[in-house]
Amino acid sequence: MLITLAEARAMVARFVENGTCNATTIDARINEALSRFLDMQDWECLRKLMRVTVHGNAVGLPGNVEKILWADVDGTPARVFGQPYQFLSSGPGDLDYRTATTCFKDLVDAGDGWPILYDTPRQLPLVAMSTAGADVGKYIQLKGVKDDAEVSENVRISQWNRGIEGQLFGTLSGLASDGPHMCSVSRVIKPPTVAPVSLYAVDPETNEFFYMAKYAPSETVPQFRRYTLTNTSTSGDYCLLALVRFRFTPLSDGDDVLPIDNPTALKLMVMAIREENAGNFQGSMSYEAKARMAMQSRETAN
Repeated sequence: MLITLAEARAMVARFVENGTCNATTIDARINEALSRFLDMQDWECLRKLMRVTVHGNAVGLPGNVEKILWADVDGTPARVFGQPYQFLSSGPGDLDYRTATTCFKDLVDAGDGWPILYDTPRQLPLVAMSTAGADVGKYIQLKGVKDDAEVSENVRISQWNRGIEGQLFGTLSGLASDGPHMCSVSRVIKPPTVAPVSLYAVDPETNEFFYMAKYAPSETVPQFRRYTLTNTSTSGDYCLLALVRFRFTPLSDGDDVLPIDNPTALKLMVMAIREENAGNFQGSMSYEAKARMAMQSRETAN
């Protein structure tokens, strides 16, 4: 059963701060409870199938996806290796040098916490685009490397023509002419926006642009997980079918759907947080154990 945030508020309100009516406090407790559930295990309700076409050997996951559990590349089951795989004597070695040395199409975890999905091919001007006029004039702060030095630059958000994504009056290189030039980005600080914001690198000579990331309106410190394919060159396309696990993202709108589908477990976890905040740690542990059991019972039923 899908549960919206508005429905969850009504379910747990009387268990938060002895029945508070403060929606902000209720949302905070719900989000804290969800965060704890997502840290417990890979519940069935957190797993989804994702099919994408990827260019080259770099795989960037959407911001609401935490990791790949199982994968299939071009119709063939693939193995998913952890970060140390490149350093094993039996492994492929540095994938930046040996991307085409094996017939297997496997995935290697490149780590979490990346601020962009894809790197720029070289030092290029950057541009940020939104469909909402209210976002124009806001700035995204980027930290990275320019001319072999660490720098902090601001990218001004511009609007797609008439608010239609992908439509321009003029060229992206014209918009990026006054923007910062960077060859790599290590951190992004983004203000809350009305619409999603896309970040591109632009070649001013050819007007070719390179997609780097797309940020949700509520994202302020974006993070993505990346993977690398073990044998595909940067010139090819391939089809990736993956069973993925969602990551925790705070909910704020009443129409947002909770990632878990167990109202009983949610109420018990909110009660556990209440007791913990009151200093009753034994009672908190008891409620949290019951919440885990409720989730486990739901998992068994599924």
